[in-house]
Amino acid sequence: SQWALRKAYKQYTEAEPDAAWSAEKIAGELFRAQDNDRMAPLNEKMNEALDLAKKKKFNEMETRFKEILALQPMYERKQEMVPGYVAAARHALDGNDLDRASFLLRVVRRINTDPDQEKKIQAMLCYAEALRDLGEGMADPTLMKKAVQLDPGFKEARERLEDIEKVYRGRRIKGYRILAAGGIGTTALLILLLILLKRW
Repeated sequence: SQWALRKAYKQYTEAEPDAAWSAEKIAGELFRAQDNDRMAPLNEKMNEALDLAKKKKFNEMETRFKEILALQPMYERKQEMVPGYVAAARHALDGNDLDRASFLLRVVRRINTDPDQEKKIQAMLCYAEALRDLGEGMADPTLMKKAVQLDPGFKEARERLEDIEKVYRGRRIKGYRILAAGGIGTTALLILLLILLKRW
C-alpha cells in the first residue's frame, strides 16, 4: 500500500516523501536511493580511476577499472573508462610496447559503445599490429592502410603507410629483377642445350 511505501521510504532515507507523490513515484524514488547507495563504492573507485588517468598512472587506473567490472560487468558508467584505456594504449605505443597497446585496445573495444570512437580505436589497433609486423620484417601495407581508412586524421599511421609502401614497392621491384634474371638464365641454358643436341 501507499502507506507502507511511505514508511519504507522514510525508514531508508530518514526523510518524508513528498505528500503529492503517488505509490509508483515513492517506489521509484526508494529504488533510486537504494541503487545509489549500492553503487556508491563503485562510483568512488571510478572517480579514483579517472583521477589516476589524468595523472598518467595507467597501471593503477587499469586495476581500478578491472575491480569495478569484476563486481558490476554492466556498470552504467563504463563508457567513461574508454578515454583512460585509449590514453594508456597511446602511452604503450609511444614506449614501443606494442603487445600491451594491442591488449588494451582489445579490452576497450569490448567496453566502448560509441560507433565513432570505435573507428578510432580499431584504427589504433591496426596501427599497433602493423608496427609489430614491421618489426618482424613484414612490410605489408594492408593493416596500416586499414588504419588510415578507419581514421583519415591519424597522422602517424599515414606517415608510416608511406614508408611501408616505399619498402613494399622496393621489395616487389627487387623480386621482379630476380625473376627476370632467372628467366634470362633459363632461356640461355635452353638455347645452349639445343645447340649441343644439334651437334650431337
